[in-house]
Amino acid sequence: MNKINAYDIFKGFLVAVLTALITGCYNAIQNGGLDLTWLFFKPILLYSFGAGLAYLLKNLFLIPGGSLSTSLFKINVADVLKGFLVAVLTALITCLYNAIQEGTILFTWVFFRPIVLYSIGAGLAYLIKNVFSNSQDKVLTAEPKYKAPDKEDY
Repeated sequence: MNKINAYDIFKGFLVAVLTALITGCYNAIQNGGLDLTWLFFKPILLYSFGAGLAYLLKNLFLIPGGSLSTSLFKINVADVLKGFLVAVLTALITCLYNAIQEGTILFTWVFFRPIVLYSIGAGLAYLIKNVFSNSQDKVLTAEPKYKAPDKEDY
């Protein structure tokens, strides 16, 4: 099991904020405008928290020593697969939250719609975070300069 540090928490928060922005915009478009009430923002905040938690769980249980991310403004297949993992974990967390809230799991579109919506938003948020991360997984940081090894290193 990996350790979670403060920078991982920051990146999880970033994924949650991006998920809130993506799903909030989608909800505003669906509703014909932005509703500035708690009823509008409550599910966005709760499910976005689930996306951030899913990101932290991915980091906690992912096998260490894997390949690093691609360079700044690029993503690869591993990033897409990890984004899918974040989306699936978000779906599980969101489904659990909805089941507790409703007292049961309802097999209706009304029950599963927010789960699907926020899972897609979380996966997209993860990919957006990775597009703006360098190969060292530092957000909005330029690629480190390559330093040629000294002759003594041979």
